[in-house]
Amino acid sequence: MAGQDGYGPVELADLVISARQAQPAGKTFDYLHRHDAPHSFELCKRLFRKERIDVRGGEQVANFVTYRDYGTAAFVLPGTTYQPGVVNVLAKAHVGWAHANSNWSILDEEVLGCRNPEKLVSLVQARRTVAQMDQALLIENELWAAPDVASATQPRTLLFYLVPILGTQVTDTGSHGCDVAGAWQGGCPTGYGDVNAIDPGAYVATTGWDDETYKRWRSYNFRWDNANGVWTETNEERLGWAFEFLQFETPPTVEQLNDTPFRDLRLYTNRTSRSSIWRASKRQNDQVGWDLARGQTGTTFRGLPFVWQRQLDTYTAFAGFYPTVLVNWTFGGVCVRESRFFLERTFAGDKYLPDMTTTHVDLSYQPWVRNRQLFGAMGSYVEAA
Repeated sequence: MAGQDGYGPVELADLVISARQAQPAGKTFDYLHRHDAPHSFELCKRLFRKERIDVRGGEQVANFVTYRDYGTAAFVLPGTTYQPGVVNVLAKAHVGWAHANSNWSILDEEVLGCRNPEKLVSLVQARRTVAQMDQALLIENELWAAPDVASATQPRTLLFYLVPILGTQVTDTGSHGCDVAGAWQGGCPTGYGDVNAIDPGAYVATTGWDDETYKRWRSYNFRWDNANGVWTETNEERLGWAFEFLQFETPPTVEQLNDTPFRDLRLYTNRTSRSSIWRASKRQNDQVGWDLARGQTGTTFRGLPFVWQRQLDTYTAFAGFYPTVLVNWTFGGVCVRESRFFLERTFAGDKYLPDMTTTHVDLSYQPWVRNRQLFGAMGSYVEAA
């Protein structure tokens, strides 16, 4: 008896690829995650808004950091004899790539049951969209995750670059450069000996920093003045000083919030503090020139809206209690590896799974900071130690 030739794995994979490429306009990854929205999906938005840093090849992300002054500038008299020399002022920061993967599969039975092109496109669209959302949530949640020194797969997080004040620094405030009101006193995150291969030094209680060589690689932080996340005039003053020291130039009007360079400025906070900030803004008279004000998009500080990040609602040793975080993405960004920007590949079934076609989506990336002093600040409550 003669059998019937059916679709082979390659033909079925081609059908899935064709349906994948026939996705209707407005149903792509960037639309799904609202790349044009002001404050949704902070990291994915920057990837799709083409603010990413494309890196060609290489095993690591790397750049040079200026860690001290050149030291040869001086006022001189005419005819002075000069003695030139080479001075080392650069340190190399580097870290390996992080790889995020999502995948989705379709059974041959599903493909054969949707021979109508519209049905097949709809089936692929639903399966693909769920996998994309899963990958986006993975990337976005990891942006605020606690750094894991034992992990070989975790990308750098904001809590890796921006660290809270130490309990010993709270006790030592007023000496060794420590100040609860704010200073560049953020060294390495807990458990780490360097930040992207540069050691900013370790703080020792009552003694101070053990090494000042790379002090420019320290982040800015201040202490929230209460353990309840409540907004006070003291916190308003400390946040204001952070704006000044980090050179945050906020937009003159709300309409300019999404214009360059203002759209690179972000002010993140937790739910408890944001509720307290709402109440404080309602109680005060907006006509007397307070830094805190009510805006159409929510409460603002010097024209910059507070953005609630759910991940900041949970205490971690890497952020302290009720953190409020400033970020200037001008001095940081997301590096993406060449040919690995949501690379989508469909694989036909094999002898082990002959009736299943699988698509993998791969992204190789790494959140990156070029200037840790001006990238941002962490304000949270930390108990004295």
